Amino acid sequence: MWSQPGSRLVGRISSLPSRGVRSVSSTTDWVRRCVSDYSIEVTPNQAKKLAFAEVLLPRTVVNVTNLVGSNIEDTIATCRSLADAKMIPVAHVPARSFETLVGVEDYLAKLKDVGVQECLVLGGGAPQPAGELHCAMQILESGLLQKYGFARIGVAAHPEGHPDVGEEVMTETLLCKAEWAKANGVDMYYETQFCFTPGPIIEWESRTRALLAKRLQMDEDSPGLPAVHLGVAGPAKIANLIKFSLMAGVGNSIRFVTKYTGNVLKLATTQAPDELITGLAAHQRETPGCLLRTLHFYPFGGVAATARWANSVVDGNFQLGVDESSFKLS
Repeated sequence: MWSQPGSRLVGRISSLPSRGVRSVSSTTDWVRRCVSDYSIEVTPNQAKKLAFAEVLLPRTVVNVTNLVGSNIEDTIATCRSLADAKMIPVAHVPARSFETLVGVEDYLAKLKDVGVQECLVLGGGAPQPAGELHCAMQILESGLLQKYGFARIGVAAHPEGHPDVGEEVMTETLLCKAEWAKANGVDMYYETQFCFTPGPIIEWESRTRALLAKRLQMDEDSPGLPAVHLGVAGPAKIANLIKFSLMAGVGNSIRFVTKYTGNVLKLATTQAPDELITGLAAHQRETPGCLLRTLHFYPFGGVAATARWANSVVDGNFQLGVDESSFKLS
């Protein structure tokens, strides 16, 4: 149900260790592998200011938002521009923004026409549904994604929990989506909210892998389990990270706010996710079957700056700290 990384970085990572396989390869190699094949998120408004070919490598996976109150035609136009620029657009499909499945079908048909092969199906952030659709499962079970031939489907996951939905409900929903993907032969993955520290993520991954293996009747190291694309805040000023953490409003995000709000001097400094990435890379190295397959960057410090940072890491242009728990770009 998950695919090996795409081809856009072939030649840059060919010497790196395979995922989920123990190796004597260096920490540097595993950090590079952790970031390789990353995706990045853009809004249509951000996209209007970008020359994609100048900012992103060919075949970079780019998620295009469809936010509450935005114009759906802008999302479609952005996807077209990305496809024309040889990128891989992934369109957000938020259920609560559509009145009926008729509207969803019209949207999917237009996305297919502009070259979109992959969607991220979400409940959506609207406080009230626009109509009869209120959750992602209604779209998944409609058969529309298969009808229009979407090759891969992402769905949301929340390692730190959801501010409006209990953990038991979120876990059951996650498992039901995996059952749907298995029953329908769909290549599905989980894409998560942004996270800050590795410990809670590693615990969630281990727990989720065990639950999925039990529900789907597979081994925990089976490649048939859905992959996880972990959300990561790209390098950004701490003040910006606090703003988005408050919007997320759960778990580690709140602890991040508490840690920094009293330090005025720190607010203007930039924080990169190097400690998170080295922690995740170590977990991948030691865990055959680890579901964490790639990273999805939320570019709170700008799309171009985030892409430059990520590409530098994939190219190995960084120096590890003394204890190899962090790194700085060279």
